[in-house]
Parts: sequence; C-alpha cells; structure tokens
Amino acid sequence: MKPFSSYLKEQDNYAGYDDVLNALTEAVSISDMQRVGSLIASYFSRKLGVKLIRLPGGEEYYNATGSGFGVRFFMASPLNGFDSIRFNWAKKKINSAAVDSVDLFSKGKNVYNVVFDQNTSLVKILPFMFEFIQSPQTGYVSVLPEGSLNEARGENVLLKVDEILKKNNVTDPISRSDLYKMIKDPLKREKPSVIVSKLFDGLKATNPHLLIGSGRRQKMNLTGNNLERAADELHDFMYTRAKVTSGSKKETYAADDHVEDLEKKGLERLSFEQQLEDMRQAVRLLYRGVTNAVFIGGRGGIGKTFNVEQVLDELGLQDGEGYFKNAGSISAAGLYRMLFKKRDELIMFDDSDNVFGDQEARNTLKGATDTKPVRN
Repeated sequence: MKPFSSYLKEQDNYAGYDDVLNALTEAVSISDMQRVGSLIASYFSRKLGVKLIRLPGGEEYYNATGSGFGVRFFMASPLNGFDSIRFNWAKKKINSAAVDSVDLFSKGKNVYNVVFDQNTSLVKILPFMFEFIQSPQTGYVSVLPEGSLNEARGENVLLKVDEILKKNNVTDPISRSDLYKMIKDPLKREKPSVIVSKLFDGLKATNPHLLIGSGRRQKMNLTGNNLERAADELHDFMYTRAKVTSGSKKETYAADDHVEDLEKKGLERLSFEQQLEDMRQAVRLLYRGVTNAVFIGGRGGIGKTFNVEQVLDELGLQDGEGYFKNAGSISAAGLYRMLFKKRDELIMFDDSDNVFGDQEARNTLKGATDTKPVRN
C-alpha cells in the first residue's frame, strides 16, 4: 500500500472531476479506504467549492431506517443547510462500487436518507449527490449512469421518448443522431445525449433484434409499440432507482476499531500542523452545533489551549461572553451545576482530567454530550 502522503500528492494531478471519478473506479476495497476518502473529498471540494474533512475510521450506526457502516465527511462550511454527508455500506463491506445508501446531516441531525435499489458505485453516486445537495427532494428519483438527477422523480423517460416518436409519426428505424435531434429540446432537462447513448447500449444488451444494420449506420427500430414494450427492461438497464426519505431523528453509534487498524497499515502520520488544523476545525464544527462535544488530548505545551481559544476568538466569543472556561479540577456535583447553569453557552474544560476518574462525573458528561434530541 502506498503511503497516505502519496495519495495527497496524487490529488494535484487530477485536472478535473472526471479524473477523480476515473480514479475511483480503481479504488474499490476497504484496505484502500484512505484513497477512496481522499477522492470523495477531492471531488466535492472541486464541485461544491467547500472543503470536506473525513471522520477517522467509520461509524457503525443504528437508526429508524436501519443499520450499517458509514464513512462520514464534515463540510468546512454549511452548504444549503447541510454540514455533513455519510456514505453507507452493509456489514462493513466497504467497496467503492457497492454503496447501499447516503445520509445528509444538518446541525448534527440526519435530515435525508437516500437508499439505492441496488448496490451502486461512487462514480454514479457522487455526481448525483452533487445535484441533490443543491436541490433536495423526497420520493423516488432515478440516477442515470452518469449521475444526473431525473426531475421526473422515477418516471420512465423512455415512455416520453416513445410519445415523441409517435407524435412525429416515425415509422422507420431511426439513427442515434436523428433521435437526438428529435428529443433534444423537449427532453432538455433529462440530458438527451445520455438517453440516446444509453438507450442504444440497452438495446444492444437486452433487445438486439431491435437494432438494424451494422457499424456506424446501425439504427434502432423503435417503431410501433417496440419501445413501449421494452421500456421497463431498458429502464432497469439504464437507471439506478433511489428512494429519498426524511432522515432518522435518533441514531446510536458503535466505534469500529477494525477499520482504524486497517488504515494504520502503511500510512504516514499526519504532520503536526495538520493535526492542529484538524483540531481547530473540530472546534468550529462544535460551535456550529454539528457535534455536542470535542475531546482534545496530547502532551503539555503543544498549543492545545492556545489554538482552541484562538478559534473561539475568531468566532467572536470571549471567556464569559459566549463561552465559559473551567481551569483545573472539578467534582461530579460541580460538573452538574456548571452544565445546568451554563447550558446555553460553550463550556471549555482545561486541565480537568480528574472528571474522568469519577463514575458519576463520567455518567453526567455522557448524558450532556449524548446525540439524543433531549439530553439529561
């Protein structure tokens, strides 16, 4: 396995979105998840103009829509109200060619769940999610192999093509170029060039008897009711269906050390500067309500407190005005009183390690930082 730094350098060689998607077709296994994660982040950073930060390891989650294993990415700044996105697999079988679903989060809450009717590749999903983030909708949607969102919300676009053919009294086999000219204006939003190309490929795979001639002059016999009869079979060949619902209001998680162990193999450690920036970004996410707590550890004198206070200052917060700083030890009773009294502020515990030595204090802290809508 190549070191992580080489994958980061690899990103600089990608000239555009297609290069990133092409690379994803090669990164298909759990052992290569660092690369997959880097490519996902690279794609969205280029397309959406916002930096994505991957949560180390993964999330084994349980919610009302089911359970699975996900890899989550946090957005450096909110985009259309969303602040994180998670790609999900079943039974921890991470494969870039077999994603089960995608979840979108806003302020830490799961607001959209996108479930695909079959395991779908990231090459299809990423362009689809790019469009979905900008124009979310619930219900059934169709994903073209190139990833475009079909605004017909699950309608079979081939039946529209059939209507156009009949309206134009087409009684002879038609070439791809002539079909494109005929549907390019009425089906402009459905990407007519893609429809024609995939329709031709679909006929070749499922109904070759409807192709007339050979080579470049080969035409499609879509006359009469030929296309109408084959529409369902062709649609299944051309499209992936997705069901979009409101996300689960409650989730629980389990740590997954297995993936973290795999990722450690052959990877170089992040630079100290990158670790500090990740820590600073975590504080920003906390301020935005994406998460309920951030725990920072490390040896003394490396700038933990300084950097946290600097970020809070950049956010316009001061000790006593926006956040409260507790320096030194604190008892379980004192912790409870402080959490209640400062419940509308950020609380910064500095050098308060003894709170973890008391079971009551740990339980109190766990309740205060829980992901449930109502914490206690």
